[in-house]
Amino acid sequence: MSVTNLTNGTDLLDQYFSDKSLDGVKKIVRLILNSWPCYQFAIKNQLGGSQTAIKDNWFSDVLSEHIFKHSDLYTYELSEWIEEIIYNEFDTISEDNTLDSTADLLIKMSNWLLGRGKTSVEEAKTKFRENVEKLLAMNSKKVRIFGTNLYPIRK
Repeated sequence: MSVTNLTNGTDLLDQYFSDKSLDGVKKIVRLILNSWPCYQFAIKNQLGGSQTAIKDNWFSDVLSEHIFKHSDLYTYELSEWIEEIIYNEFDTISEDNTLDSTADLLIKMSNWLLGRGKTSVEEAKTKFRENVEKLLAMNSKKVRIFGTNLYPIRK
């Protein structure tokens, strides 16, 4: 499937950008969580125990609501908030240096979607489109966890 065109001829990226509500933020959060190797490792390995799937859905929802309600979030604040939850709920510590960049991307993409900040609508849409394309491309690939940069093999 092409990233930009669905079978009905609509632009997949426009579907992400057109929903400027909590539901739109939920789509972005889910897309980013599905692209974050550390988080996906925790989900795939059931590090949240028998309730991993339920915790995954819960976390996606509360993260979306948190970002939607707090228009003035800083990256470090969101990073700390996420770090505490993934440690307590998924027994996971992000040691791959992606937590801050993931939090930053969550804030930026949500702000672009909701029209927050100083970025013009067209610039926000362009940046949003570029990032959604990258995330969709990452999600469409089958990622092997071991042997990747997440867990480098040292000789």
